[in-house]
Amino acid sequence: MSVIETFENSEFNPHIEIVEQEDERGVARMLFVDDICQSALWLDPALRGEPVLKYARRMREVVSREFKDRPPKEILVMGGAGLEVPRFLLRDLPDAHITVVELDPLMEEIAEKYFFLEDLRYGGRLTLTIDDASLFMEKLVYQGEHDRYDLIIGDAFCGIRAEIALLTDKACAHVRKLMTDQGAYLINLVTAISGSDSWPLLMERDILLRFFGAVRAYPATPDQDQEKVQNVIMASDGYAHQENEN
Repeated sequence: MSVIETFENSEFNPHIEIVEQEDERGVARMLFVDDICQSALWLDPALRGEPVLKYARRMREVVSREFKDRPPKEILVMGGAGLEVPRFLLRDLPDAHITVVELDPLMEEIAEKYFFLEDLRYGGRLTLTIDDASLFMEKLVYQGEHDRYDLIIGDAFCGIRAEIALLTDKACAHVRKLMTDQGAYLINLVTAISGSDSWPLLMERDILLRFFGAVRAYPATPDQDQEKVQNVIMASDGYAHQENEN
């Protein structure tokens, strides 16, 4: 593994590294925040739309499963970093438009320099907005722009912790208002499936069930010990409980 560049001047992410690592599949470029890999891509142009990280590969499978017969057209991704998730969505869903909301303006500069952001913007199918994701949703709801997105993804992290503002009742209420009735909300959590370290999953499941009709958990590594912490994709559908429709 070789370090390409280090950034220490971000207000939101104190230590960022761009590294490259080679394995039998090729060379991957990775973005680390505080020693946690947040995004990656294959440098081989033929592989560039294929997700590298295990959680991103699982996210791709979940999107395919949740939208088997109705590909999403309008997508909101909260959390950008190196744009690994938007990259495979653009490749897999040729009719989709994706809005990415990223808090840290330095991430946009890094994505332009190292993660081929301009290639993703080509054709107008990706819009990158620098903003706080929870405030971005609040503004849309205040403006009355409801039922806008077929798919909303919460993938904003501070180190290994999901952005807490996206895990609240308020955030879920905004997501529900911005999501179409046939849509889905996916959240990337770091949690165990069972045992003492499963509290993030249990907490978020309880919140989601107050606003959505069903919640499913997809571990990134299904055959791993369920008491060990890993990435888990939480999926909620657009059928809200009636009492939360007001």
